[in-house]
Amino acid sequence: MSDFFSVDYYDNTELLFMLLTFSICGIVFGTVTDAVMQDRGFGAIGNGFLAMFGAFIGVYTREHYFGRMLTGDLMVTIISAASAATAILLILGVIKHWAID
Repeated sequence: MSDFFSVDYYDNTELLFMLLTFSICGIVFGTVTDAVMQDRGFGAIGNGFLAMFGAFIGVYTREHYFGRMLTGDLMVTIISAASAATAILLILGVIKHWAID
């Protein structure tokens, strides 16, 4: 098992960077997704939380496959967080759409 969930594994700068990455991805993707999906989404706040969850999964996957996240790896981290957040929102949006119709 990875030491990913251990707080001692990261210094304060890396923890702040991860928190900012999750928060920014959540806010941006939640708002954009709410505008795109309109009534088929989960609202701006719901989409934001789902996007933050997806960003967490993306950063965890990035950590697992590419090694320890450093603050200089900004683009790889943002791409992995954004793609995972998009995938989570897409999958749950399709499930919600099928469940309602």
